Amino acid sequence: MLSFKSMDSMVKAIEDGSVSGTEDIEYYRKIVRENEALFKLLRFLEKTNPCEQRYYLYKRVIIISYIMSWEFFKIGKKHCIRGRFRVIGLPVSLPNPGYLIANEDEETRSSIERIIKEAADSLKGITIVLNADKDISDGRLAPSNFVFYNRFQNFEEYLSALRSSYRRKIKNTLKRGRELRFIRLEKGRFTQEHYDLYLSVCNRTKMVFRILPFDFFRDWYGEIFEVRDGQNRLLAMIQLLDVEKDLYFLYVGFKEDHDEDRQTSGINNIDLYFNLLLFIIRYGIEKGYNRIVFGQTSEESKSKVGCVQELKYVYISSSNPLVRFFFRIFPRFYSFEPYSIVHNVFK
Repeated sequence: MLSFKSMDSMVKAIEDGSVSGTEDIEYYRKIVRENEALFKLLRFLEKTNPCEQRYYLYKRVIIISYIMSWEFFKIGKKHCIRGRFRVIGLPVSLPNPGYLIANEDEETRSSIERIIKEAADSLKGITIVLNADKDISDGRLAPSNFVFYNRFQNFEEYLSALRSSYRRKIKNTLKRGRELRFIRLEKGRFTQEHYDLYLSVCNRTKMVFRILPFDFFRDWYGEIFEVRDGQNRLLAMIQLLDVEKDLYFLYVGFKEDHDEDRQTSGINNIDLYFNLLLFIIRYGIEKGYNRIVFGQTSEESKSKVGCVQELKYVYISSSNPLVRFFFRIFPRFYSFEPYSIVHNVFK
């Protein structure tokens, strides 16, 4: 398995044909051509969110990985026990798997479970395969992804397709958010005030895998929208990205309900969040996206605006036999539960 410390070094080796000992160079070249937008993001993340990224070439598959540090136990206020492990996945809030296959390579696709497990098992330490599209570990689940499949020409058509109870609730939510203004930020206009909104959400979230640095948002090349109320007070921000003709909702920031500006703005966090989701749907419809990927949090809210749940899978391996034994006897230690409620949103 060939390893590279940067995206550029890997791509150069593939394009130059200097990858020694492999007969699969054309498959790797196809993967590079088919994933230009994702590779651009990965290069950006190397600069703004360095986390010991490593890229591997193995059996016609490009594998993306990074190091994560996780707090297992707290000892008092200042001390904790942390662990480090390698994740086969994307070092950003995208639900995509951390491996790429050429679009027409069905032979490799049919064997991907075995290939990825072999790759993970060969790495030193603990390795977590996150967000696999196929079951590679006896049904062990990562958090589900929620996707909006767009079949509408405009936002009004979307509203008309809703069942009456959902349409009524959504229209009332939009009415309560009628004074909200969504303003696209130009590059470099992201401020500490916007960043504090993101940090506020991180501080209130039970599970945060990684807090991204300020530079990640300030230098962002995709879309960031700020949300202001009728008195021009900043209430929220959302971050979007086009990846291979799909629209992705990455990160969000907004204040707590008990914040003074929130209390006087006339809209609570539930209504605000639904207005953010509905803005993204409206934006995606107007821009002609077929898929809007909303990610792996807030499953109830996203389901109620018409998103479909898609299962994601996880696999954990370790070069330590004691760790392997632990995960064998506690198989559900690292498995999430899918969202169990079905919302019949559309007619």
